[in-house]
Amino acid sequence: MDSSSVVKFNGLISEPFSICQGVKQGGILSADLYKLYINNLLTDIEHSGLGAKIGSICCAAPTCADDVALMSDNPEELQVLINMAYNYSRRERYKLQPVKSVILPVYPNRRKQQEPSFPWSIGNSIMPIVSQTTHMGVLRTSKPDDPNPLYENVKKARRAMYSLMPAGLHGKNGLDIQSLLHIFNIYVIPVLLYGLELVTPTGKNLDIIDIFHKNVLSNYFLYQQVQLRPPYTFFLDNYQ
Repeated sequence: MDSSSVVKFNGLISEPFSICQGVKQGGILSADLYKLYINNLLTDIEHSGLGAKIGSICCAAPTCADDVALMSDNPEELQVLINMAYNYSRRERYKLQPVKSVILPVYPNRRKQQEPSFPWSIGNSIMPIVSQTTHMGVLRTSKPDDPNPLYENVKKARRAMYSLMPAGLHGKNGLDIQSLLHIFNIYVIPVLLYGLELVTPTGKNLDIIDIFHKNVLSNYFLYQQVQLRPPYTFFLDNYQ
């Protein structure tokens, strides 16, 4: 792509210069272009036969653009995968972020687990072992039934609703109920459920989503319906 940029400093703008490396931040094609760039690494990982599998299907490196997660239930195999990613980065002349490169142990049950002691390293640096981290914008924790990812998603969904209030997403003098539901399903629900496929749907976790839905209904949707209906109708419905 023919890309150019300028530098603005103290009110002055430099002459345009060509960009010969990298992709645009937030560009429409940036994620797909980076996938082409990093595809050889993912192919090498798949052909290695190492890491996590579902049946015979390799799923050792779920990736979106430059956000790569390496997965394995074997410490030595995981270190080999880390070495492959590190060597590829050196060959292609980009740097891996040491702050974002961490080890997240995942415990499948509530029983007390022994902390891993394997010294994973990336280059000459020891990788920190953490109890939670962010991958592809989603909070991931060591426990699959941890409610914290749901709390984070509820916060994001609430912020999404607040941002839509100027467009009429509110119960008093807002849009009609059909439009409210359409906007809610298109813009809020995807934010609420994003990345929750890996969270165990326990009763507590489902209650978090249920409470959020009830609050939305009572504050945004039912308010409008109550205002539009005769008082005696609402009273009879509640009496029944």
